[in-house]
Amino acid sequence: LVVIEGAAGAGKTTTLAAARTLLDEQGRRLVVVTPTLKAAKVAQVEIGAVAGSAARLAFEYGWRWNADGGWTRLAVGHTDPVTGRAYAGPAEGARLRAGDLLVVDEAGMLDQDTARALLTVADECRVHLALLGDRHQLAAVGRGGVLDLAAARVDPAEHLTLVGVHRFTRTDGVVTVPDTEYAELTLAMRAGTDPGTVFDALVARGQIRLHPDPQALREALAAAAAEDYTAGERVAVVVATREQAAALNAAIRDRLITDGRVDDRRVVATG
Repeated sequence: LVVIEGAAGAGKTTTLAAARTLLDEQGRRLVVVTPTLKAAKVAQVEIGAVAGSAARLAFEYGWRWNADGGWTRLAVGHTDPVTGRAYAGPAEGARLRAGDLLVVDEAGMLDQDTARALLTVADECRVHLALLGDRHQLAAVGRGGVLDLAAARVDPAEHLTLVGVHRFTRTDGVVTVPDTEYAELTLAMRAGTDPGTVFDALVARGQIRLHPDPQALREALAAAAAEDYTAGERVAVVVATREQAAALNAAIRDRLITDGRVDDRRVVATG
């Protein structure tokens, strides 16, 4: 077992891509699973390795929730309550091979039940397992704390922390350079260090915009949303209440009418 932690932009995905290259040279596979299918699709594109959801791999190896909410495992030949057919084991495309490296990316979101299933599969298939993630980011929907448990149990030499942040850049004219100031701010946000100073720095950089009152805020949001819509871009604006949504939608529509994008001569009222 290996545990690799690092902040956003610390190079966790880049590390995986390098690991895949080394494993390819050894004739071994890198297999990546993630707690969400969306993350798996991103990993597959960025790393170029076999990737899927952790839940799917556990399912392929027979784990099911029973009618009482218990986490159980099917034996080969038993009737699968999901398909109604005899369970024949994992499909060929899902089988792990001895020597593979099974990586759980975004492991901070991994729940304990799925983690136990993956550990069992790793033992049975004689594959190495690596947990890659960040305990300061999103937690598991179910029983979490998997990274905490793993970090406490793993051999200290197999618990690695990536400390440099490389992702963030800024453009000075035509040249793109590392944005070390923002990288430091992200680490401060991650740790919750001196939030007032971090907030002021983000305001100074224009990454947080302040408005004098709710009306000015609504008008600024409506203008930005209407401008994006007119440019053919999809935009999502999130508010706290239905009343705010109704007011903001009306303000956006008024903007679009003014810009000639919406015709208000014929109106349909719905329930």
